[in-house]
Amino acid sequence: MTNRDEDPGGACARAEAATVELLSQRRLLIAAAALAAGSGLSLTPLRARAADTAMPSVLKDLDGAALALFDAAEASQWERARTALARARAAANAADALEAAFTEAGGELHRFFQARNNLAGDLIEAGTALSVKDRRWLVSTADRIAAR
Repeated sequence: MTNRDEDPGGACARAEAATVELLSQRRLLIAAAALAAGSGLSLTPLRARAADTAMPSVLKDLDGAALALFDAAEASQWERARTALARARAAANAADALEAAFTEAGGELHRFFQARNNLAGDLIEAGTALSVKDRRWLVSTADRIAAR
């Protein structure tokens, strides 16, 4: 009998742990970049930083909720994850009001609808992952929400 036959779940557990670790490191890098941008250490052009500070509060709320969902999922804190998911859903609903501002800024309407629909799908998927308490799935979905 090989090691693979003796411990069939061991490889999966190691792969899951590695995936969670990579997602955690990615989240830390995103947080560090955000801190660097806020402290003036960013290497991005001034115009890009000005656009970042002009981000609507709805999008900042969505970003904060997505990162809170990621952290709660990573720690398997299901009640905190439910609260963060509810915040993310509320922020996503409020973001629908940005349609006019998006098109006025030169954005293509089909891209707005595509982003909104993708986000809605991710929120549904996060709710499903949370309902079955699948940590890896919820971490992955929360990461996608934060990336959007």
